[in-house]
Amino acid sequence: MDINTLGQFKKGAMELIVLCVIEKSEKYGYEIVSTLNEYSSVLGDAREGTVYPLLYRLCVGGYIAVRTDSRQGRGNPKKYYSLTDKGKEALDEMKRFWFEFSDCVDSILSLKRESVVVQSESFDDDFVSVIDGRKSLEA
Repeated sequence: MDINTLGQFKKGAMELIVLCVIEKSEKYGYEIVSTLNEYSSVLGDAREGTVYPLLYRLCVGGYIAVRTDSRQGRGNPKKYYSLTDKGKEALDEMKRFWFEFSDCVDSILSLKRESVVVQSESFDDDFVSVIDGRKSLEA
């Protein structure tokens, strides 16, 4: 499969994923990047150059709020991100869609799995066809 296709699929899910990461409690930017990188085997490496622009867009859209903490005393102050009410509503809607979407894809994939033709060792050139969980012989 073309790697661009996989990248686009992942990119399309990043808003949902980032909102889920900050759903329970506020997180600062690097903490969000680190959490995403815990799942890098599937998502790939999260980079600041991808995550921070996404956080900015979510802030501008009113989905997340940012709080700056300058008590650290050194370097730039940390920015903490949390969901707004609008963000919670959007996340709920995204989750509903995702679960419906993934159920649909799972159903289609299971149809493909059920229609696999398996060669039977008991019959020379006969095949056992598995359809809807039932086995039938084909000549």
